[in-house]
Amino acid sequence: MFRLGRIDSAISDNMLMFRIGRDEFVVLTGYYTVNEAKELAHKITALNGNFVTYDGKEIPLSMRIGISKIPNEGLSYKETFDKMYDTIEKVKKEGVYIGVLDD
Repeated sequence: MFRLGRIDSAISDNMLMFRIGRDEFVVLTGYYTVNEAKELAHKITALNGNFVTYDGKEIPLSMRIGISKIPNEGLSYKETFDKMYDTIEKVKKEGVYIGVLDD
């Protein structure tokens, strides 16, 4: 829930956020460049290491973000989710906080 709030506070009203798994979220931005997406990612991850209080305990919170571009011609529903999953797995595997999946 803490991650959801952090993401929600960083995105604008014209962006769409939804949960695709446990603590895995997707934000559709409408951005056309990776640099725009990276700026948003840096805004969200700027609070990494800050503590949240849960059940009376202070817990450090960190997030990883993967960026992938949906081609102009679009993708099928399955292709879109496959691409999102591949991006998430790449970021986890590489151990980076902001990763870009090449087209």
